[in-house]
Amino acid sequence: MTIRQKIQTAILRTTIYATSTLALLEYTTQIPSEGRSSRTYHKLFDQIITPLGRRIFGPEEAHHLSLEVVRRGLAPRAKKGLDAGVDRTGHVVDMEVEIGLRRSGTNESGGNGNSNKSIESAKSTTSSKIIFRSPIGLAAGYDKNGIAIPGLFDLGFSFVEIGSVTPLPQPGNPKPRSFRLVEDKGVINRFGFNSEGVEKVKEYLEEYRKEFGGARPDSLEMTESSATDNDEDLAVGVSHSANSVLWALGWAWHRIMGKQPKTGVLGVNLGKNKLSNDEIGDYTTGI
Repeated sequence: MTIRQKIQTAILRTTIYATSTLALLEYTTQIPSEGRSSRTYHKLFDQIITPLGRRIFGPEEAHHLSLEVVRRGLAPRAKKGLDAGVDRTGHVVDMEVEIGLRRSGTNESGGNGNSNKSIESAKSTTSSKIIFRSPIGLAAGYDKNGIAIPGLFDLGFSFVEIGSVTPLPQPGNPKPRSFRLVEDKGVINRFGFNSEGVEKVKEYLEEYRKEFGGARPDSLEMTESSATDNDEDLAVGVSHSANSVLWALGWAWHRIMGKQPKTGVLGVNLGKNKLSNDEIGDYTTGI
């Protein structure tokens, strides 16, 4: 490990410890405490941690560091009710966005019927809708593998898109591949679909759904149900009951302690492997 890497590691540890200590102090000394939603915590990141991180770490290092901070639940939290339509002055603002999804109707006349029947068929098709708490969300490219989904919703995004996810793991483009545009307050991202692959991302999504998304364990895992021995059946039943209890306790804990649901509209952006000769097959695997 080089001297520069040792210095970066030491600074990273100090920053995480300092942030954790401040969060603990806010939670334990201020009653009622706003914790990571407080202005103090937001100012700490806006005025100290973020500017310092930009000076010390390169663009890609800062990217991964910030993602780790979000994953560990150390990033600032959106003000309670802010993304639900209540601004800092207490005024109610309607920020909800509704998007309707309609499936195209089929021509039941077999191509020889009149156009009126076709139009009526199209109008009678079923439709669904997606409701967003606000129009502000996160596009794919930041959390490539879905490791920090709860923390991203914690920031106040009403929707989060992870990825791009490729069928097989791949490292992406050679480094350097991320560049800061300081004057424009932006970055150029040329990561190139670096991904841990669909199987690993599937595991992360299952963990997220179990802990935060309200999905019961038995809805995500196929279990053996053909056992004939009574003792085995009893053991399986006890295991299912224990998993259900743990799921319920975890769900209740995050609902109570989170101050706002760590859920929202979640999307997965799919990609193809760089060396693949079957693009359709790659996307089919992702789906």
